Amino acid sequence: MKVNRLEINSKKMSAKMRRLLTILIGMAAVLAAVWAIYQGTSSSDSKRTGAIKAGATAPEFTAINSAGEQVKLSDYRGKVVMINFWASWCTPCVREMPMINQIAQTYQNDVETLFVNVGEAKGTIREFMEKQQFDFPVIIDVTGKVSGLYRITGLPATIIINQEGIFSHILLGELTKDIPLQQWLEQTVQQKNRSSVTLMNKKSREVARYTSGFFSFIFPEHLARIVELKIAIPRLCPKNQ
Repeated sequence: MKVNRLEINSKKMSAKMRRLLTILIGMAAVLAAVWAIYQGTSSSDSKRTGAIKAGATAPEFTAINSAGEQVKLSDYRGKVVMINFWASWCTPCVREMPMINQIAQTYQNDVETLFVNVGEAKGTIREFMEKQQFDFPVIIDVTGKVSGLYRITGLPATIIINQEGIFSHILLGELTKDIPLQQWLEQTVQQKNRSSVTLMNKKSREVARYTSGFFSFIFPEHLARIVELKIAIPRLCPKNQ
């Protein structure tokens, strides 16, 4: 009887120890992520280029994603970029991710979406992605360097950067159905198209001005006569019968 009681007590103690160990591991993961954000924020003060607000220049960064590829923000210059900062332990992040992913797929031809995981190891990210059945690449920001540059102190956070590398819209917090993220993207994309047309028109006017100035300089006295001949010649040539 004593042996059975000892075995039962031993099993109870083992179960308690396992539960305690699980709780401690979870707390350690949360603390590690919080520390990564803090460390990245405090260590990047000297690299900040300005306020993180609409109209400010987005800080440049280089990172590695889950596919082993190097990602550099400036590589996407000329294209609208949406950055989503998240972590697997962040409930609002997990809740909004299907909506973010759907929007990213809808605008994939006009918008480059970068998912940045903050403070978690590659294995943890891979396990989460497999469980949630997501297959997009994730930038691994385990040290909090990128999130520090962008002064991210809470998750989730979604940022839209226009084609010139300027912050267009900043959402700090969870994306919900009443937040017009798609409208923000469309506005930024349309702004990009308007800028491209304006630039093309400007270049065309410059070419026309320089061309006109060149001929006026070479043939100042005969330019008007050349125009007159170009108009008159068709009148002198008889039509084919």
